[in-house]
Amino acid sequence: MAHPRVIIEQERDAPRGWTFRVRVAPPPGDQRAGDDLREVRLSWVDHEYWSHGQCPPSGVVAALVGLLLEHDALGTLGESFDAAAARRVLPILDDELPRRL
Repeated sequence: MAHPRVIIEQERDAPRGWTFRVRVAPPPGDQRAGDDLREVRLSWVDHEYWSHGQCPPSGVVAALVGLLLEHDALGTLGESFDAAAARRVLPILDDELPRRL
């Protein structure tokens, strides 16, 4: 089964971190749904906590959104959210995300 694609379209510096425009595209050949745009904020603190500086911020956000998609949790966060808010909807995040980076 094909999975949606997570595409980082834009990265901007923000106070104490970054803001990303993320496109979630349906799997290739899936014509049922259109693309889903999100704005995700990632703080320097969360980037360091999850990746220990070993993965670029965009990689952390792509892995985060992918993990949320796998657990059908992305929709609960709205169109714009802070990465730290994902902890409330996906309690396994702090354990699972670093393994995927």
